Amino acid sequence: MPRPPRKPVSRHRLDRAARRYLERWFTTRAHLRTLLLRRVDTSLAAHGGDRDEATAWVDAVLDELVRAGLLDDRRFALDRASLLHRRGNPTRLIRAKLAAKSVPSPLID
Repeated sequence: MPRPPRKPVSRHRLDRAARRYLERWFTTRAHLRTLLLRRVDTSLAAHGGDRDEATAWVDAVLDELVRAGLLDDRRFALDRASLLHRRGNPTRLIRAKLAAKSVPSPLID
């Protein structure tokens, strides 16, 4: 069980958390959204608040990151598929791993 956050969630905190995550890992929009919503739920359980408002903050942060070019599902899918192919993974496994990272089906195809 994660420890509760000391301060309630805010748009600024979500933006900082998303950027810190992207400094370390390259991921998809859907996967990052899941991680940020998990952070929102943890904060709301500890401090209360409006989940709809926090979800809107998450979506706004993700939109901003996409516009800035820091979050690109297509590039993630191409890079990950290429890496897995070079490692000798079969096509079926590559498709499954991309789906597990929430890559949209049209990009997998």
